[in-house]
Amino acid sequence: MSKKARDFQKNDNVYSLVEKFYKNSSVYEPFIEQKTIEKYLRRKAWDKTLEEELCFIWFVLETTLVYMAEYEIRELDTLGIYDHLEILYRLSEKEIGFTLSEDDTKHYYAIVREFYKYWLAELGDTDENVDEFIEACRALLYVKDVYHIPPRHDAEEFYSSLDTKKVIPPEDIDKLNQMLDALLKRVGKYFQSRRYQRDFERALALYTGPEEHIDDDWDTLSIHHEDFWQSFLGLLSF
Repeated sequence: MSKKARDFQKNDNVYSLVEKFYKNSSVYEPFIEQKTIEKYLRRKAWDKTLEEELCFIWFVLETTLVYMAEYEIRELDTLGIYDHLEILYRLSEKEIGFTLSEDDTKHYYAIVREFYKYWLAELGDTDENVDEFIEACRALLYVKDVYHIPPRHDAEEFYSSLDTKKVIPPEDIDKLNQMLDALLKRVGKYFQSRRYQRDFERALALYTGPEEHIDDDWDTLSIHHEDFWQSFLGLLSF
Protein backbone atom coordinates (compact mmCIF):
# COMPACT_ATOMS: atom_id res chain seq x y z
CA MET A 1 0.00 0.00 0.00
CA SER A 2 1.31 3.47 -0.84
CA LYS A 3 2.22 5.93 1.92
CA LYS A 4 -0.47 8.36 0.76
CA ALA A 5 -3.16 5.69 0.87
CA ARG A 6 -2.05 4.64 4.37
CA ASP A 7 -2.10 8.24 5.56
CA PHE A 8 -5.62 8.71 4.19
CA GLN A 9 -6.83 5.59 5.98
CA LYS A 10 -5.48 6.93 9.29
CA ASN A 11 -7.40 10.20 9.08
CA ASP A 12 -10.17 9.83 6.49
CA ASN A 13 -12.20 7.14 4.81
CA VAL A 14 -12.84 7.29 1.09
CA TYR A 15 -16.29 8.87 1.54
CA SER A 16 -14.88 11.79 3.52
CA LEU A 17 -12.35 12.34 0.72
CA VAL A 18 -15.19 12.51 -1.80
CA GLU A 19 -17.12 14.86 0.50
CA LYS A 20 -14.15 17.21 0.87
CA PHE A 21 -13.53 17.23 -2.88
CA TYR A 22 -17.08 18.20 -3.79
CA LYS A 23 -17.33 20.68 -0.93
CA ASN A 24 -14.22 22.50 -2.13
CA SER A 25 -14.80 22.00 -5.86
CA SER A 26 -18.49 22.54 -6.57
CA VAL A 27 -17.63 23.28 -10.22
CA TYR A 28 -17.23 19.51 -10.77
CA GLU A 29 -20.75 18.59 -9.66
CA PRO A 30 -22.41 18.91 -13.11
CA PHE A 31 -20.01 16.42 -14.74
CA ILE A 32 -20.57 13.48 -12.38
CA GLU A 33 -22.78 13.95 -9.34
CA GLN A 34 -21.35 13.25 -5.91
CA LYS A 35 -24.15 10.82 -5.08
CA THR A 36 -23.36 8.80 -8.21
CA ILE A 37 -19.77 8.26 -7.12
CA GLU A 38 -20.67 7.57 -3.49
CA LYS A 39 -23.27 5.00 -4.55
CA TYR A 40 -20.68 3.24 -6.71
CA LEU A 41 -18.08 3.17 -3.91
CA ARG A 42 -20.63 1.81 -1.42
CA ARG A 43 -21.56 -0.89 -3.90
CA LYS A 44 -17.87 -1.81 -4.23
CA ALA A 45 -17.48 -1.82 -0.43
CA TRP A 46 -20.50 -4.13 -0.16
CA ASP A 47 -18.68 -6.47 -2.55
CA LYS A 48 -15.82 -6.53 0.01
CA THR A 49 -13.46 -4.25 -1.93
CA LEU A 50 -10.59 -3.23 0.34
CA GLU A 51 -10.30 0.38 1.52
CA GLU A 52 -6.99 0.74 -0.31
CA GLU A 53 -8.66 -0.19 -3.60
CA LEU A 54 -11.60 2.12 -2.89
CA CYS A 55 -9.12 4.96 -2.39
CA PHE A 56 -7.40 4.19 -5.67
CA ILE A 57 -10.74 4.10 -7.51
CA TRP A 58 -11.45 7.54 -6.07
CA PHE A 59 -8.00 8.83 -7.12
CA VAL A 60 -8.81 7.72 -10.68
CA LEU A 61 -12.20 9.45 -10.63
CA GLU A 62 -10.84 12.58 -8.94
CA THR A 63 -8.06 12.95 -11.52
CA THR A 64 -10.59 12.41 -14.30
CA LEU A 65 -12.97 15.05 -12.91
CA VAL A 66 -10.19 17.63 -12.64
CA TYR A 67 -9.09 16.87 -16.21
CA MET A 68 -12.67 17.17 -17.51
CA ALA A 69 -13.11 20.52 -15.77
CA GLU A 70 -9.80 21.79 -17.14
CA TYR A 71 -10.82 21.08 -20.75
CA GLU A 72 -14.56 21.71 -20.21
CA ILE A 73 -15.50 18.13 -21.10
CA ARG A 74 -19.05 17.65 -19.85
CA GLU A 75 -19.67 13.95 -20.49
CA LEU A 76 -17.52 11.09 -19.27
CA ASP A 77 -18.03 9.01 -22.39
CA THR A 78 -16.70 11.76 -24.66
CA LEU A 79 -13.17 11.33 -23.31
CA GLY A 80 -10.90 9.98 -26.04
CA ILE A 81 -8.00 7.54 -25.95
CA TYR A 82 -5.44 10.35 -25.68
CA ASP A 83 -7.41 11.92 -22.83
CA HIS A 84 -7.02 8.68 -20.90
CA LEU A 85 -3.33 8.60 -21.75
CA GLU A 86 -2.92 12.04 -20.17
CA ILE A 87 -4.87 10.90 -17.10
CA LEU A 88 -2.47 7.97 -16.77
CA TYR A 89 0.47 10.39 -16.74
CA ARG A 90 -1.26 12.59 -14.15
CA LEU A 91 -1.93 9.61 -11.90
CA SER A 92 1.74 8.63 -12.09
CA GLU A 93 2.65 12.08 -10.75
CA LYS A 94 0.57 11.59 -7.60
CA GLU A 95 2.20 10.06 -4.54
CA ILE A 96 -0.10 7.04 -4.52
CA GLY A 97 2.28 4.34 -5.71
CA PHE A 98 0.89 4.32 -9.25
CA THR A 99 3.38 3.86 -12.08
CA LEU A 100 3.15 3.61 -15.85
CA SER A 101 3.89 -0.11 -15.72
CA GLU A 102 1.83 -2.56 -17.74
CA ASP A 103 0.14 -3.98 -14.62
CA ASP A 104 -0.81 -0.54 -13.28
CA THR A 105 -2.25 0.65 -16.60
CA LYS A 106 -4.26 -2.58 -16.88
CA HIS A 107 -5.58 -1.88 -13.40
CA TYR A 108 -6.54 1.65 -14.42
CA TYR A 109 -8.47 0.56 -17.50
CA ALA A 110 -10.24 -2.19 -15.55
CA ILE A 111 -11.54 0.50 -13.17
CA VAL A 112 -12.54 2.80 -16.04
CA ARG A 113 -14.35 -0.03 -17.87
CA GLU A 114 -16.39 -0.98 -14.81
CA PHE A 115 -17.24 2.59 -13.81
CA TYR A 116 -18.24 3.52 -17.39
CA LYS A 117 -20.76 0.68 -17.46
CA TYR A 118 -22.12 1.62 -14.04
CA TRP A 119 -22.39 5.31 -14.99
CA LEU A 120 -24.21 4.57 -18.24
CA ALA A 121 -26.61 2.22 -16.44
CA GLU A 122 -27.37 4.98 -13.91
CA LEU A 123 -28.27 7.27 -16.82
CA GLY A 124 -30.51 4.61 -18.32
CA ASP A 125 -28.26 4.22 -21.35
CA THR A 126 -26.63 1.18 -22.86
CA ASP A 127 -23.45 1.27 -24.88
CA GLU A 128 -22.12 -1.98 -26.20
CA ASN A 129 -19.00 -0.15 -27.39
CA VAL A 130 -17.52 0.33 -23.90
CA ASP A 131 -15.42 -2.82 -24.14
CA GLU A 132 -14.37 -1.93 -27.68
CA PHE A 133 -13.36 1.57 -26.60
CA ILE A 134 -11.30 0.35 -23.65
CA GLU A 135 -9.50 -2.12 -25.89
CA ALA A 136 -8.69 0.74 -28.29
CA CYS A 137 -7.27 2.71 -25.34
CA ARG A 138 -5.12 -0.21 -24.27
CA ALA A 139 -3.97 -0.90 -27.85
CA LEU A 140 -2.39 2.55 -27.84
CA LEU A 141 0.06 1.27 -25.22
CA TYR A 142 1.46 -1.51 -27.40
CA VAL A 143 3.75 -1.66 -30.40
CA LYS A 144 3.67 -5.04 -32.13
CA ASP A 145 2.27 -6.64 -28.96
CA VAL A 146 5.09 -5.20 -26.86
CA TYR A 147 4.12 -2.81 -24.06
CA HIS A 148 5.42 0.65 -24.84
CA ILE A 149 3.53 3.66 -23.48
CA PRO A 150 3.57 6.64 -25.89
CA PRO A 151 5.30 9.87 -24.90
CA ARG A 152 3.24 12.58 -23.31
CA HIS A 153 1.88 15.39 -25.52
CA ASP A 154 0.07 18.50 -24.41
CA ALA A 155 -3.17 19.63 -26.06
CA GLU A 156 -1.53 22.45 -28.03
CA GLU A 157 1.08 20.12 -29.48
CA PHE A 158 -1.55 17.52 -30.39
CA TYR A 159 -3.86 19.91 -32.23
CA SER A 160 -1.03 21.68 -34.03
CA SER A 161 0.04 18.30 -35.39
CA LEU A 162 -3.30 18.10 -37.23
CA ASP A 163 -2.39 21.15 -39.34
CA THR A 164 -0.42 19.54 -42.12
CA LYS A 165 0.26 20.33 -45.76
CA LYS A 166 1.32 16.81 -46.67
CA VAL A 167 -0.44 14.93 -49.46
CA ILE A 168 -2.47 12.12 -47.91
CA PRO A 169 -2.34 8.77 -49.80
CA PRO A 170 -5.69 7.38 -51.05
CA GLU A 171 -5.53 4.41 -48.68
CA ASP A 172 -5.16 6.78 -45.71
CA ILE A 173 -8.08 8.86 -46.96
CA ASP A 174 -10.23 5.72 -47.10
CA LYS A 175 -9.21 4.85 -43.56
CA LEU A 176 -10.00 8.37 -42.35
CA ASN A 177 -13.41 8.20 -44.02
CA GLN A 178 -14.14 4.91 -42.24
CA MET A 179 -13.09 6.42 -38.92
CA LEU A 180 -15.26 9.48 -39.55
CA ASP A 181 -18.26 7.31 -40.43
CA ALA A 182 -17.79 5.35 -37.20
CA LEU A 183 -17.52 8.60 -35.23
CA LEU A 184 -20.69 10.04 -36.78
CA LYS A 185 -22.58 6.84 -35.98
CA ARG A 186 -21.36 7.07 -32.39
CA VAL A 187 -22.44 10.72 -32.16
CA GLY A 188 -25.84 9.87 -33.66
CA LYS A 189 -26.35 7.02 -31.22
CA TYR A 190 -25.32 9.25 -28.32
CA PHE A 191 -27.95 11.88 -29.10
CA GLN A 192 -30.61 9.20 -29.56
CA SER A 193 -30.17 8.07 -25.95
CA ARG A 194 -33.00 8.42 -23.48
CA ARG A 195 -31.66 11.58 -21.88
CA TYR A 196 -32.07 13.51 -25.18
CA GLN A 197 -35.27 11.84 -26.41
CA ARG A 198 -37.60 14.72 -25.54
CA ASP A 199 -35.24 17.30 -27.07
CA PHE A 200 -34.87 15.24 -30.24
CA GLU A 201 -38.63 14.70 -30.65
CA ARG A 202 -39.29 18.41 -30.10
CA ALA A 203 -36.64 19.36 -32.67
CA LEU A 204 -38.06 16.86 -35.14
CA ALA A 205 -41.56 18.32 -34.70
CA LEU A 206 -40.26 21.86 -35.22
CA TYR A 207 -38.30 20.75 -38.27
CA THR A 208 -41.02 18.78 -40.07
CA GLY A 209 -44.04 20.88 -39.11
CA PRO A 210 -47.59 19.48 -38.86
CA GLU A 211 -47.21 17.49 -42.10
CA GLU A 212 -44.25 15.56 -40.64
CA HIS A 213 -42.49 15.59 -44.01
CA ILE A 214 -38.77 14.83 -44.17
CA ASP A 215 -36.68 15.18 -47.33
CA ASP A 216 -35.25 11.86 -48.45
CA ASP A 217 -32.16 13.47 -49.95
CA TRP A 218 -29.99 15.18 -47.32
CA ASP A 219 -27.99 16.91 -50.05
CA THR A 220 -31.07 18.88 -51.15
CA LEU A 221 -31.68 20.46 -47.73
CA SER A 222 -32.07 24.21 -47.76
CA ILE A 223 -29.60 26.43 -45.93
CA HIS A 224 -32.36 27.08 -43.39
CA HIS A 225 -32.76 23.38 -42.62
CA GLU A 226 -29.00 22.81 -42.40
CA ASP A 227 -28.66 25.72 -39.99
CA PHE A 228 -31.51 24.33 -37.93
CA TRP A 229 -29.90 20.95 -37.32
CA GLN A 230 -26.45 22.39 -36.75
CA SER A 231 -27.86 24.78 -34.15
CA PHE A 232 -29.84 21.99 -32.49
CA LEU A 233 -26.83 19.68 -32.19
CA GLY A 234 -24.71 22.58 -31.03
CA LEU A 235 -27.15 23.33 -28.18
CA LEU A 236 -27.19 19.71 -27.08
CA SER A 237 -23.42 19.73 -26.73
CA PHE A 238 -23.54 22.42 -24.05
